[in-house]
Amino acid sequence: MLTEFWIPLSIFAAVASFTPGPNNLMLAASGMNYGFRRSLPHVVGVSLGFPVMLLCISIGIGTLLTGSPVLQHVMRALSAGFILYFAWKIATAETRLDVESTSRPLTLWQAALFQWLNPKGWAIAIAVASLYAPGGIRDWDKAFYVAGLFFVITMACTSTWASIGTVIRSVLRDPGVRRWVNWSMAVVLVLTMVPILMRAGLG
Repeated sequence: MLTEFWIPLSIFAAVASFTPGPNNLMLAASGMNYGFRRSLPHVVGVSLGFPVMLLCISIGIGTLLTGSPVLQHVMRALSAGFILYFAWKIATAETRLDVESTSRPLTLWQAALFQWLNPKGWAIAIAVASLYAPGGIRDWDKAFYVAGLFFVITMACTSTWASIGTVIRSVLRDPGVRRWVNWSMAVVLVLTMVPILMRAGLG
């Protein structure tokens, strides 16, 4: 069971959680603009929000959403709107470290709720529920173990991305350079919307 299920799933979770996507780009930007400590609620929100969504999909609740074309369009629109909003926050964030910015990082609840709008998160969750548990993760014990595994791995990966941003914060002291990096990250984040607009559904 360990070699046939948990080891492959752990590798999949690590790769899926660490590769660039909306969550990790936003975490890196948050670490750069606000520092790791202030970005910690964002880190925890992602780390908790995704396993909860995965648990819901694993026990069948997600089919209510993926089976409704109307809800799929609504969720894509909300996702695109949220990404545009956060991209603007990144682009216009205060770049001088000696100035108290009026902007704030995402809260735990905002980060957790975004997981339900994140296309990459849906793709990962559906893949886990269908590929790594043929017939679906129907028993609660297994579903909770899988969600717990993703919590641990996601926490490690999101912390790393926020730390990367914090390192950039300490290295890039020049406000002009930081502004350029902010705008570059904002543009890349907006580009992650392309799959959202091209896909006909969430599944």
